[in-house]
Amino acid sequence: MKMDKSILLLFVFSLILSCSNESKIELPITEIFGYGPFTAGMRGFPTYSKDENNLWAKTYLKVAEIPKNWTDIKQGHITTDPHQSAYQDFIRGYITKVDYERMQKLGNWNPDTLKLSKKPLKCKIAFAYGKDSAGVTKMVVDANNNLDFSDDKIFIPFEINSKTKADKDSLAAPNSFLVSYERYVSNKIVEMHAPIFIVYKSDEDWLLFNFPQYAVAQLDGEKIAICSDNFSFLSYNTSNLVLINDSLPKGAKAKEENIIFNNEYISIKGKLYQNLGVNLYKNVLTLEKVNLPINQLFSTQVGFKSIPIEGTDFTSNSPITLDSLKGKYVFLDFWAV
Repeated sequence: MKMDKSILLLFVFSLILSCSNESKIELPITEIFGYGPFTAGMRGFPTYSKDENNLWAKTYLKVAEIPKNWTDIKQGHITTDPHQSAYQDFIRGYITKVDYERMQKLGNWNPDTLKLSKKPLKCKIAFAYGKDSAGVTKMVVDANNNLDFSDDKIFIPFEINSKTKADKDSLAAPNSFLVSYERYVSNKIVEMHAPIFIVYKSDEDWLLFNFPQYAVAQLDGEKIAICSDNFSFLSYNTSNLVLINDSLPKGAKAKEENIIFNNEYISIKGKLYQNLGVNLYKNVLTLEKVNLPINQLFSTQVGFKSIPIEGTDFTSNSPITLDSLKGKYVFLDFWAV
Protein backbone atom coordinates (compact mmCIF):
# COMPACT_ATOMS: atom_id res chain seq x y z
CA MET A 1 0.00 0.00 0.00
CA LYS A 2 1.43 3.40 -1.00
CA MET A 3 1.45 6.23 1.51
CA ASP A 4 0.15 9.64 0.40
CA LYS A 5 3.09 12.03 -0.18
CA SER A 6 1.60 14.80 1.99
CA ILE A 7 1.12 12.37 4.89
CA LEU A 8 4.67 11.08 4.48
CA LEU A 9 6.09 14.63 4.50
CA LEU A 10 4.07 15.48 7.60
CA PHE A 11 5.34 12.36 9.35
CA VAL A 12 8.98 13.17 8.49
CA PHE A 13 8.56 16.78 9.63
CA SER A 14 7.00 15.66 12.93
CA LEU A 15 9.83 13.18 13.46
CA ILE A 16 12.47 15.88 12.82
CA LEU A 17 10.67 18.29 15.17
CA SER A 18 10.40 15.73 17.96
CA CYS A 19 14.07 14.82 17.59
CA SER A 20 15.15 18.46 17.67
CA ASN A 21 13.08 19.09 20.82
CA GLU A 22 14.76 16.21 22.61
CA SER A 23 17.91 18.30 23.00
CA LYS A 24 16.00 21.03 24.88
CA ILE A 25 15.56 20.59 28.62
CA GLU A 26 13.05 22.57 30.69
CA LEU A 27 13.96 22.85 34.38
CA PRO A 28 11.40 24.18 36.90
CA ILE A 29 12.66 27.24 38.79
CA THR A 30 12.13 28.34 42.38
CA GLU A 31 12.67 31.95 43.48
CA ILE A 32 14.65 32.68 46.66
CA PHE A 33 15.26 35.86 48.68
CA GLY A 34 18.71 37.40 48.32
CA TYR A 35 21.38 37.86 45.67
CA GLY A 36 22.88 34.37 45.85
CA PRO A 37 26.26 34.03 44.14
CA PHE A 38 25.73 37.24 42.13
CA THR A 39 27.04 40.73 42.83
CA ALA A 40 23.96 42.95 42.80
CA GLY A 41 23.66 46.22 40.95
CA MET A 42 21.21 48.99 41.81
CA ARG A 43 19.08 51.17 39.57
CA GLY A 44 17.87 54.74 39.87
CA PHE A 45 14.14 55.50 40.15
CA PRO A 46 12.66 56.66 36.81
CA THR A 47 10.51 59.74 37.51
CA TYR A 48 7.72 61.27 35.46
CA SER A 49 8.19 64.31 33.25
CA LYS A 50 5.98 67.29 34.13
CA ASP A 51 5.37 67.91 30.43
CA GLU A 52 1.88 66.52 29.81
CA ASN A 53 2.57 66.37 26.07
CA ASN A 54 5.61 64.07 26.29
CA LEU A 55 5.52 60.73 24.45
CA TRP A 56 5.07 58.62 27.59
CA ALA A 57 2.48 60.70 29.47
CA LYS A 58 -0.33 58.20 28.78
CA THR A 59 1.70 55.38 30.36
CA TYR A 60 1.99 57.19 33.72
CA LEU A 61 0.09 55.77 36.68
CA LYS A 62 -2.44 58.00 38.47
CA VAL A 63 -2.24 57.30 42.20
CA ALA A 64 -4.40 58.81 44.94
CA GLU A 65 -3.34 60.29 48.29
CA ILE A 66 0.15 61.67 47.78
CA PRO A 67 1.19 63.28 51.10
CA LYS A 68 0.10 66.94 51.01
CA ASN A 69 2.80 68.35 53.31
CA TRP A 70 5.71 67.27 51.07
CA THR A 71 7.65 69.63 48.83
CA ASP A 72 9.77 68.91 45.75
CA ILE A 73 7.56 65.89 45.03
CA LYS A 74 8.60 63.43 42.34
CA GLN A 75 6.47 60.54 41.09
CA GLY A 76 7.10 57.53 38.90
CA HIS A 77 6.76 53.78 38.60
CA ILE A 78 9.03 50.75 38.60
CA THR A 79 8.40 48.23 35.82
CA THR A 80 8.62 44.57 36.82
CA ASP A 81 8.51 43.32 33.20
CA PRO A 82 9.42 45.86 30.48
CA HIS A 83 8.28 43.58 27.62
CA GLN A 84 4.80 43.02 29.07
CA SER A 85 4.56 46.70 30.01
CA ALA A 86 5.44 47.87 26.48
CA TYR A 87 3.07 45.34 24.89
CA GLN A 88 0.04 46.31 26.96
CA ASP A 89 0.76 50.04 26.56
CA PHE A 90 0.81 49.51 22.79
CA ILE A 91 -2.41 47.43 22.85
CA ARG A 92 -4.16 50.20 24.83
CA GLY A 93 -2.91 52.92 22.49
CA TYR A 94 -0.70 54.55 25.12
CA ILE A 95 2.32 54.37 22.80
CA THR A 96 2.43 54.45 19.00
CA LYS A 97 3.41 51.54 16.77
CA VAL A 98 6.53 53.47 15.75
CA ASP A 99 7.64 53.88 19.39
CA TYR A 100 6.76 50.27 20.19
CA GLU A 101 8.87 48.99 17.29
CA ARG A 102 11.71 51.34 18.24
CA MET A 103 11.70 49.88 21.78
CA GLN A 104 11.98 46.40 20.28
CA LYS A 105 14.90 47.43 18.10
CA LEU A 106 16.75 49.17 20.94
CA GLY A 107 16.22 46.19 23.24
CA ASN A 108 16.94 43.61 20.51
CA TRP A 109 13.58 42.10 21.36
CA ASN A 110 11.14 40.20 19.15
CA PRO A 111 7.85 39.91 21.09
CA ASP A 112 6.33 36.45 21.51
CA THR A 113 2.72 37.52 22.00
CA LEU A 114 1.68 33.99 23.04
CA LYS A 115 3.64 34.57 26.27
CA LEU A 116 2.23 38.07 26.84
CA SER A 117 -1.14 39.02 28.24
CA LYS A 118 -3.49 41.17 26.17
CA LYS A 119 -5.34 41.96 29.36
CA PRO A 120 -3.29 44.58 31.27
CA LEU A 121 -1.23 43.23 34.16
CA LYS A 122 -0.16 45.04 37.30
CA CYS A 123 3.45 45.12 36.15
CA LYS A 124 4.12 48.68 37.27
CA ILE A 125 4.68 49.71 40.89
CA ALA A 126 4.02 53.38 41.68
CA PHE A 127 6.15 55.46 44.01
CA ALA A 128 6.49 59.07 45.17
CA TYR A 129 9.06 60.90 47.23
CA GLY A 130 9.66 64.42 48.50
CA LYS A 131 10.84 66.43 51.48
CA ASP A 132 8.81 66.88 54.65
CA SER A 133 8.56 70.13 56.63
CA ALA A 134 11.95 69.42 58.23
CA GLY A 135 13.62 68.88 54.85
CA VAL A 136 13.96 65.11 55.33
CA THR A 137 13.57 62.97 52.19
CA LYS A 138 10.61 60.61 52.62
CA MET A 139 9.09 58.06 50.30
CA VAL A 140 5.98 55.97 49.72
CA VAL A 141 5.61 52.90 47.47
CA ASP A 142 2.29 51.42 46.31
CA ALA A 143 3.28 48.05 47.75
CA ASN A 144 -0.16 46.44 47.34
CA ASN A 145 -0.53 47.87 43.81
CA ASN A 146 -3.98 49.39 44.28
CA LEU A 147 -3.09 52.88 42.98
CA ASP A 148 -3.69 54.41 46.42
CA PHE A 149 -0.91 55.57 48.75
CA SER A 150 -3.22 56.03 51.76
CA ASP A 151 -2.78 52.41 52.90
CA ASP A 152 1.00 52.32 52.31
CA LYS A 153 3.75 53.10 54.80
CA ILE A 154 5.61 56.40 54.49
CA PHE A 155 9.29 55.78 55.27
CA ILE A 156 12.74 57.32 55.25
CA PRO A 157 14.88 55.36 52.74
CA PHE A 158 17.87 53.51 54.20
CA GLU A 159 20.83 55.88 53.91
CA ILE A 160 24.21 54.94 52.49
CA ASN A 161 27.13 56.89 50.99
CA SER A 162 30.27 56.19 49.00
CA LYS A 163 32.08 55.14 52.19
CA THR A 164 29.48 52.57 53.32
CA LYS A 165 31.37 49.30 53.80
CA ALA A 166 28.59 46.81 54.52
CA ASP A 167 27.62 44.70 51.49
CA LYS A 168 24.17 44.72 49.92
CA ASP A 169 23.50 41.14 51.07
CA SER A 170 23.64 42.07 54.76
CA LEU A 171 21.81 45.37 54.24
CA ALA A 172 18.96 44.04 52.09
CA ALA A 173 17.57 41.48 54.55
CA PRO A 174 16.53 43.89 57.35
CA ASN A 175 15.66 46.79 55.03
CA SER A 176 13.51 45.17 52.32
CA PHE A 177 9.73 44.93 52.11
CA LEU A 178 7.35 43.04 49.82
CA VAL A 179 5.61 44.53 46.80
CA SER A 180 2.74 43.03 44.81
CA TYR A 181 2.66 42.61 41.03
CA GLU A 182 1.18 40.28 38.40
CA ARG A 183 2.75 37.73 36.06
CA TYR A 184 1.28 35.84 33.08
CA VAL A 185 1.77 32.08 33.64
CA SER A 186 0.18 29.28 31.59
CA ASN A 187 -2.51 31.56 30.17
CA LYS A 188 -3.44 32.84 33.66
CA ILE A 189 -2.78 36.11 35.46
CA VAL A 190 -1.06 35.27 38.75
CA GLU A 191 -0.51 37.62 41.70
CA MET A 192 3.12 37.62 42.80
CA HIS A 193 5.13 39.17 45.62
CA ALA A 194 8.80 40.11 45.65
CA PRO A 195 11.13 41.99 48.02
CA ILE A 196 12.35 45.45 47.11
CA PHE A 197 15.40 47.13 48.65
CA ILE A 198 15.60 50.93 48.48
CA VAL A 199 18.52 53.12 49.51
CA TYR A 200 19.22 56.86 49.57
CA LYS A 201 22.79 57.69 48.56
CA SER A 202 23.13 60.88 50.57
CA ASP A 203 26.40 62.21 49.14
CA GLU A 204 24.89 62.13 45.63
CA ASP A 205 21.25 62.84 46.59
CA TRP A 206 20.18 59.76 44.66
CA LEU A 207 17.54 57.10 45.35
CA LEU A 208 18.34 53.56 44.16
CA PHE A 209 16.58 50.18 44.27
CA ASN A 210 16.78 46.53 43.32
CA PHE A 211 14.80 43.34 43.83
CA PRO A 212 16.87 41.00 46.07
CA GLN A 213 15.53 37.78 44.59
CA TYR A 214 17.14 35.11 42.41
CA ALA A 215 16.00 31.71 41.16
CA VAL A 216 17.41 28.18 41.28
CA ALA A 217 17.02 25.09 39.08
CA GLN A 218 18.58 21.64 39.23
CA LEU A 219 20.04 19.28 36.62
CA ASP A 220 21.85 15.97 37.29
CA GLY A 221 22.14 16.82 40.99
CA GLU A 222 23.80 20.17 40.27
CA LYS A 223 22.19 23.44 41.40
CA ILE A 224 22.01 26.36 38.98
CA ALA A 225 21.48 29.92 40.26
CA ILE A 226 19.71 32.39 37.95
CA CYS A 227 19.82 36.19 38.14
CA SER A 228 17.09 38.29 36.52
CA ASP A 229 18.24 41.42 34.66
CA ASN A 230 20.89 42.23 37.31
CA PHE A 231 18.09 42.51 39.91
CA SER A 232 16.56 45.58 38.19
CA PHE A 233 13.45 43.73 36.93
CA LEU A 234 11.52 40.56 37.76
CA SER A 235 11.13 39.38 34.17
CA TYR A 236 14.29 37.27 33.50
CA ASN A 237 14.51 38.78 30.02
CA THR A 238 18.22 38.35 30.58
CA SER A 239 18.97 35.20 32.56
CA ASN A 240 22.50 34.96 33.95
CA LEU A 241 23.52 31.54 35.32
CA VAL A 242 26.05 30.36 37.87
CA LEU A 243 26.72 26.73 38.71
CA ILE A 244 26.70 26.26 42.50
CA ASN A 245 29.09 23.42 43.35
CA ASP A 246 32.17 22.65 45.44
CA SER A 247 34.27 25.11 43.42
CA LEU A 248 32.12 27.98 44.74
CA PRO A 249 32.28 28.19 48.58
CA LYS A 250 29.01 28.86 50.39
CA GLY A 251 28.25 32.58 50.48
CA ALA A 252 30.94 33.42 47.91
CA LYS A 253 30.31 35.53 44.83
CA ALA A 254 31.01 34.08 41.40
CA LYS A 255 33.75 35.61 39.30
CA GLU A 256 32.45 37.48 36.27
CA GLU A 257 34.12 35.05 33.86
CA ASN A 258 32.12 32.19 35.43
CA ILE A 259 28.73 33.82 34.86
CA ILE A 260 26.86 32.32 31.90
CA PHE A 261 24.87 34.92 29.94
CA ASN A 262 21.98 34.31 27.53
CA ASN A 263 22.98 32.00 24.65
CA GLU A 264 26.32 31.15 26.27
CA TYR A 265 27.33 27.65 27.36
CA ILE A 266 27.37 25.89 30.71
CA SER A 267 29.07 22.58 31.49
CA ILE A 268 27.28 20.20 33.88
CA LYS A 269 28.71 16.78 34.73
CA GLY A 270 30.88 16.85 31.59
CA LYS A 271 27.94 17.71 29.30
CA LEU A 272 27.62 21.04 27.51
CA TYR A 273 24.38 23.05 27.38
CA GLN A 274 23.40 26.39 25.88
CA ASN A 275 21.56 28.85 28.11
CA LEU A 276 18.30 29.67 26.28
CA GLY A 277 17.01 31.68 29.25
CA VAL A 278 14.02 31.56 31.55
CA ASN A 279 10.50 31.10 30.18
CA LEU A 280 8.26 32.64 32.85
CA TYR A 281 5.13 31.59 30.95
CA LYS A 282 6.10 28.01 31.86
CA ASN A 283 8.22 28.99 34.89
CA VAL A 284 11.22 27.03 33.60
CA LEU A 285 14.86 27.51 32.69
CA THR A 286 15.50 26.17 29.18
CA LEU A 287 18.84 24.58 28.34
CA GLU A 288 19.78 22.96 25.04
CA LYS A 289 22.23 20.05 24.94
CA VAL A 290 25.19 20.70 22.64
CA ASN A 291 27.24 17.87 21.13
CA LEU A 292 29.96 19.96 19.49
CA PRO A 293 33.31 20.57 21.27
CA ILE A 294 33.88 24.10 22.59
CA ASN A 295 36.58 24.81 19.99
CA GLN A 296 33.87 24.60 17.32
CA LEU A 297 31.44 26.96 19.08
CA PHE A 298 31.39 30.76 18.99
CA SER A 299 31.26 32.59 22.33
CA THR A 300 32.98 35.30 24.34
CA GLN A 301 33.75 32.61 26.93
CA VAL A 302 37.31 31.38 27.50
CA GLY A 303 38.18 28.36 25.32
CA PHE A 304 35.54 29.03 22.65
CA LYS A 305 35.98 30.37 19.14
CA SER A 306 35.92 34.14 18.98
CA ILE A 307 32.67 35.59 17.63
CA PRO A 308 33.27 36.90 14.07
CA ILE A 309 33.71 40.67 13.92
CA GLU A 310 33.52 42.71 10.73
CA GLY A 311 34.12 46.39 10.17
CA THR A 312 35.57 49.05 7.93
CA ASP A 313 38.95 50.73 8.24
CA PHE A 314 37.98 54.39 8.50
CA THR A 315 41.31 55.53 7.01
CA SER A 316 41.23 53.38 3.85
CA ASN A 317 37.54 52.39 3.76
CA SER A 318 38.63 48.77 3.25
CA PRO A 319 36.84 45.87 5.02
CA ILE A 320 38.35 44.27 8.12
CA THR A 321 37.42 40.84 9.46
CA LEU A 322 38.71 39.11 12.56
CA ASP A 323 39.26 36.01 10.42
CA SER A 324 41.69 37.88 8.16
CA LEU A 325 43.85 38.77 11.19
CA LYS A 326 44.51 35.16 12.21
CA GLY A 327 48.01 34.71 13.63
CA LYS A 328 48.37 38.40 14.46
CA TYR A 329 47.96 40.17 17.78
CA VAL A 330 44.63 42.04 17.80
CA PHE A 331 43.73 44.78 20.29
CA LEU A 332 40.00 45.47 20.56
CA ASP A 333 39.07 48.75 22.26
CA PHE A 334 35.36 48.93 23.09
CA TRP A 335 34.19 52.37 24.16
CA ALA A 336 31.00 54.32 24.58
CA VAL A 337 29.78 57.81 25.42
